[in-house]
Amino acid sequence: MIGRGSLAFRLFAGAATVAVLLLLVGALALTTLYRQSVLGTLDDRLTGTVSALLAAADTDESGQIELARRPSDPAFGRVFSGRYWQILDIDDTGDDDVLLVSRSLWDETLYLPQSVIDAVIADPAKIQIVSGKGPESEPLRFVVQGVLLPGREHLIIAVAGEDRRPADADVLNFGITSGSMFLLFAAVIAAGVYFQVRVGLAPVLRMRDGVVDIREGRVEHVEGEFPTELQPLADELNAML
Repeated sequence: MIGRGSLAFRLFAGAATVAVLLLLVGALALTTLYRQSVLGTLDDRLTGTVSALLAAADTDESGQIELARRPSDPAFGRVFSGRYWQILDIDDTGDDDVLLVSRSLWDETLYLPQSVIDAVIADPAKIQIVSGKGPESEPLRFVVQGVLLPGREHLIIAVAGEDRRPADADVLNFGITSGSMFLLFAAVIAAGVYFQVRVGLAPVLRMRDGVVDIREGRVEHVEGEFPTELQPLADELNAML
């Protein structure tokens, strides 16, 4: 056993604490990077949908917005599937009017805060990425972008949204898995540190036992060979005796 006041305990506790903290920081960093990667993939998918909508949007002879082709993902055709798109018209006052929606929205629409609409009006080409709620109050990730089509006075805004719960669950599972693995690594490292401390302090313990044997009269000198750092101390003890 290692006593709390012993040098062995201090060495073990210090090394183990540093190792655990480093592994903890590593697990958090990896989870953060993985989360950014997952959300980046989601954003790229939504950006592709918005780009396809804007590229396919045109104005017919009556001035109405039409799409030459609609996004082909089957999820956009399933009601409340978690993947949605819509196209808005923005008038001079900044108010929006929903022009087209994906079948997945059924008779619902996606709500955008006025601050997001204002940001698109200020810089239509800039992609806005925001969070919001879906038709069933599910958390959505939105990508929003505007464009001014030929023959129109007002901007149109394309919105693509996707349920972010699968992505969040993926990140959570990764965090739990990586955290469990790092805890296992920490336990292995702690066991290694314990073994290293015991082996490293073995010569000191032998010297201590030798001094006890001298005091009790079993031997006259500290016997045995010691590491370079301890051999001078053993020689000095023997010289004093």
